[in-house]
Amino acid sequence: MEFFDKMACIPLCLFYLSGRGLGFNIRGGKDSPYVPGDPSIFVTRINGEGSAARDGRLSVGDKLLEVTALSKPVTE
Repeated sequence: MEFFDKMACIPLCLFYLSGRGLGFNIRGGKDSPYVPGDPSIFVTRINGEGSAARDGRLSVGDKLLEVTALSKPVTE
């Protein structure tokens, strides 16, 4: 039970930084699991210049449970 006590589900809202992106890499999935037997998507790298590093809550090894993409219309 101790393992599960250390787990947390934290919602994050990251904003795309022009030229730097969201600032993290992922691996995994059903066809190419990162962890054998687990089809989940995992964070494999945090770019020090991106939005994820600036936020500070996302870490290498974190499992992504849900991704929601929101976009704002470009106005000229």
